[in-house]
Amino acid sequence: EGQEQTLISTVNPSSAADKSLNWTSSNTNIATVDAEGKVTAVSKGTATIKAEAKDGSGEYASCSVTVKRIVSSIQLNKTSLVLYRGASSVWETLTATVIPSDANNTAVTWTSSNTSVATVSSFGEVTGKARGTATITVTAKDGNGAQATCEVEVKQYVTSISLDNTSLSLVIGDEATLSVTNILPDNANNKTYTWSSSDSSIASIDNSGKVTAKAKGDVTIKATATDGSGVFANCSVVVYKYKPIVLSFPDDNKENNKKGAYKCEWVAKIGDYSWNIVNFNNNFWNSNWAFIKTGWKTEALTSTITNAAAFESEIKSVTVTYDKFDAAVATSTTLYVASDSDFKNGLQTIAGAVTTEGDYTYTIPTPVANGFYKLEIVCTKASANGGIQISKLLYDKDI
Repeated sequence: EGQEQTLISTVNPSSAADKSLNWTSSNTNIATVDAEGKVTAVSKGTATIKAEAKDGSGEYASCSVTVKRIVSSIQLNKTSLVLYRGASSVWETLTATVIPSDANNTAVTWTSSNTSVATVSSFGEVTGKARGTATITVTAKDGNGAQATCEVEVKQYVTSISLDNTSLSLVIGDEATLSVTNILPDNANNKTYTWSSSDSSIASIDNSGKVTAKAKGDVTIKATATDGSGVFANCSVVVYKYKPIVLSFPDDNKENNKKGAYKCEWVAKIGDYSWNIVNFNNNFWNSNWAFIKTGWKTEALTSTITNAAAFESEIKSVTVTYDKFDAAVATSTTLYVASDSDFKNGLQTIAGAVTTEGDYTYTIPTPVANGFYKLEIVCTKASANGGIQISKLLYDKDI
């Protein structure tokens, strides 16, 4: 549309007395023609241009003219776009609007100035590949050169946060400091994070990572990336009224506690406390073990864990962490409490109702000072070794 072109006529014979012509268009709304044969495209469509001799002979020649509507411009729904690597989706589709919509050829092509950063599909789907910038260009295929661009920036989300501790045990009034030890990937655009507590009345945390224990209970401390990724790391904090006594594995005497047999006796130590361990083993033959186990496929066993010296403080409950518990192997679990190591004086018997792995608490009806505590597990002959596994015993001075 709008283009002009002049048709050249040849009149035969060359000796004709009157060589003048009359130029006409079959549809001047589509194409017009002047007296010199100059054709002007007016609107999309087809018209016939005729050159007819004026001498009355009726001779003429015609030209079929097709007027095409070209793409004058392209509009994109976005002229800038930010994509995030590490997000659940790292792509977005651009929409191109061709103007005019009734152009003869509305097809377009898509290209990226930097395919290592962002690629674009034949239908405008832009995918972020790496941190950086790229220009997405959409161009009309009709050759008129109409195009539009979108500036794309690809940012890198944080994908993981690591803490120096994932669990803390504190007593009311205690303070501890948590630190973020690693944030990945290294090229994340924004590595800042915020601290929060699931219940600041139990334990609070300030901007420097200092945790303050305020009341007995359980709370989760969280470090959350501020880049919008939603990535976080948790630390589980238990606050006690009084500091509990804890036996956890591997114990302080781990180098000497390499027990591969199920029928055995040995001593575990944590700080100044000791326990007599009967018929439990770790069976790893190195220091990288985190639990002890019983339940032997060769014969039935009665396995016990007993503090070697009396605990001066009154113990209100004993919580055992069973990492594995095969109810078909253990016929009973019992906590015995007494004021002597022979378990004859002031004996209390607390039967357990353990059915599966997890923490199980044996609550002591009448707490005693200077007491002894024996956890007993009676096992049948097992189909496979190690049906009962324990990683921790916690002797709590408060309920």
